[in-house]
Amino acid sequence: MTGDPHLDSLYGPIGPPPRAVRVRVLPWLLGIVILGGCLVGTYYWARKAGWLTPVDRMKQSWDTGNNGIGIKNRIAYPVEPTSLTTSLPCVAESAMNSDIQSHFTAKVRNNIYDTATGRRLLVPQGTYILGEYQSASLVFGNERLPSMALTLALPSGSVDLGHAPVMNQEGIAGLVSRVNQHWRRNLGAVLIMGVLRGGQQAVMSEMVASGGGTGAMASGIASTTSQFGQQKLGRAIDTRPTIEVDAGTLCQVLLTKPLHLPVVAQR
Repeated sequence: MTGDPHLDSLYGPIGPPPRAVRVRVLPWLLGIVILGGCLVGTYYWARKAGWLTPVDRMKQSWDTGNNGIGIKNRIAYPVEPTSLTTSLPCVAESAMNSDIQSHFTAKVRNNIYDTATGRRLLVPQGTYILGEYQSASLVFGNERLPSMALTLALPSGSVDLGHAPVMNQEGIAGLVSRVNQHWRRNLGAVLIMGVLRGGQQAVMSEMVASGGGTGAMASGIASTTSQFGQQKLGRAIDTRPTIEVDAGTLCQVLLTKPLHLPVVAQR
């Protein structure tokens, strides 16, 4: 060492001491925050666009064409129809009265799965059924209302059931809550027709006994009155029963042919 503090006997002039290395923390933190914000924004954008949302099979709306392809949100994917051969448990939603032939609606009581595996949902609970009750075919003495199911309203569209019979819970065809056979109307018609026929016979007997023109006129009037009464009251004797079915009656639709339906969901 020499006396000069800036000289060294071995290495020569002594330079200034090196600067301390300082880590610039603030720029790094700012960059991390910006990068994290970009990642979070990208995540929420992708979630809103539906890229990260799992497919909910229960809410898929199916639209099948002749080529068996289902279309949802302009994306084509194959649809595998499955068969259903069991009955459809349902409950009548509208009341029925056999005085006028008309249609009725019913709802499926529970989810219906395919016959083969029992895991594919084909008919969701609450699906509407359109039916028709045939009161024109009723005759005196009938106590059940013949009912047929026509269509099944699925999310993919209406399915033709082919006039499937509607039965009660015990499997008996036809529905009934109350029956009115109209006994009073029939009894009144019988009594009136009996009086008319008896009057006609009495007039005829009187005409034969008297043999006059007045008797012949009275006989003609009696005969015409009897024919008129038979024509009008004959329909009353053939009165059909009135069968009523209350809304809320439990029933079931017997499928007479296999239904090939798209899968709504799986369990």
